[in-house]
Amino acid sequence: MPNSILLNKLAKLAVITGVNVQKGQEVVIRTTTEAKELAREVAKECYLAGAKRVNVQWSDDFISHDALAYTAVEVLEDIPKWRIDQAQTYVDDGACFISISSPVPGLNKDIDGMKMQRSGIAVQKALYFFREYLMGNRGQWTIIAAPNPIWAKQVFPSLDEEQAVEALWNAIFKASRVTEDNDPVAEWKKHNETLSKHNRILNDHAFKSLHFQNGLGTDLTVELVDDHVWAGGKETTTTGVVFNPNIPSEENFTMPYKWGTQGKVVATKPLNYQGKLIEDFWLVFKDGKVVDYDAKKEKGALKNILETDEGSSYIGEIALISHDSPISNTNILFLNTLFDENASCHMALGRAYPMNIKDGINTPIEELEKRGYNKSMVHSDFMFGSEDMTITEIVPIMSRIKVFERELSSGQTRLTSREKAGVTVKRPFDFNYLTGLKANKASSRFAYLVGRADVEKNTYFGVTPYMHDGSRRNQAKPWKMGISSSRQRIQSSPYAKNKTEENLHDDWYVHTLSP
Repeated sequence: MPNSILLNKLAKLAVITGVNVQKGQEVVIRTTTEAKELAREVAKECYLAGAKRVNVQWSDDFISHDALAYTAVEVLEDIPKWRIDQAQTYVDDGACFISISSPVPGLNKDIDGMKMQRSGIAVQKALYFFREYLMGNRGQWTIIAAPNPIWAKQVFPSLDEEQAVEALWNAIFKASRVTEDNDPVAEWKKHNETLSKHNRILNDHAFKSLHFQNGLGTDLTVELVDDHVWAGGKETTTTGVVFNPNIPSEENFTMPYKWGTQGKVVATKPLNYQGKLIEDFWLVFKDGKVVDYDAKKEKGALKNILETDEGSSYIGEIALISHDSPISNTNILFLNTLFDENASCHMALGRAYPMNIKDGINTPIEELEKRGYNKSMVHSDFMFGSEDMTITEIVPIMSRIKVFERELSSGQTRLTSREKAGVTVKRPFDFNYLTGLKANKASSRFAYLVGRADVEKNTYFGVTPYMHDGSRRNQAKPWKMGISSSRQRIQSSPYAKNKTEENLHDDWYVHTLSP
């Protein structure tokens, strides 16, 4: 039995910070029989928060295994109407969803992959509206975790069963920022502010592409959609309710351009997919699509992901995580994506999140697809980050001709109508430094120039150099103008925060500098 104080704190965190239960709201808890203690605490906290009704949907991985093993595939594909009606009722009522993950990695290794694939596709097709509800942020949802003996022994094989379960509980509490002497809700408020700051910095960069390389063989370029939005931590529903979909969460992620991924990526952690543990795998992309792949274990399961539908062989998410992150520093391989994805840069095969593109939440999926959004029935994250990973940002050089046109709206300066020169440039990108986690000599060379400039003549005047943190650099040092790195409104940049409408010009830029 876990520490009762910590168990209650985790439950309260899921209810208040995770889904932010509203007064009179329906709540659905989706859990396994392995997590009954935590499920009971969560249900109680939901009622204390004012939930109208708490509905618990129980499952059992071992019973599910036997259903897959002994049921005809035609029966597995026949989704009962009551199940569809139930999900539709929850959506219509505006319910929020709390999932408690307690996987048994490798449990389904003996199951026919074809049956699992066909069963999964049938469920996704029948409940597509439900996935739209969650991934489109029309309602709150969150995921937390609880151990079970089999999972715990796989994570801590040198311990006996009881010790392993206790060790995994402690690891889950720590990763979720739950301790005996803290207030996890207040802790997550601060953590969300940090992640939001990172999102603002990344959005200011307005990357065209990111190039990933390491010694394991990853050499991958990921192009991002125009008007992409970096997210991570707290999110907001279409009705304005703030929630946290993942506990824990350390990532900043955005939307790749569907047809813009090129090269090879090598996974650095196993992927537990439908009870099958895919290990030591790699993928090769051409024009966004996986054209070659292999895995030392469970290659068939990887094949099933890629062949689910047209979009499952493209990626819908790219996420940056510092190798020096709290979960990475535990050196624990959780064998659970909820945790492992927060220890490593990762990407997701399949569906993208509409919120990762400007105005995406309120735009029909068909329109988003024209902008490079990837539509799929699956969304499978896998990890490829490593300690020696280098990231190079690819940014467009902006033409001086009509780079910005100024429009006045309600007393504000709006800078629009940017014309690209059609040339791109690569430069080193250090996520740790950029987000203030860790500085190093290579990245500290870069700063930003706010001023009036002529890109074609490589000259500037009336400038103020700023460092990444917004502080002013000693202007006595000589600086050379670099390329333009901003594709967005100048007044939204934190490095131009002291500029006013009166001293803004049509040819103000944010530039990189090197001493």
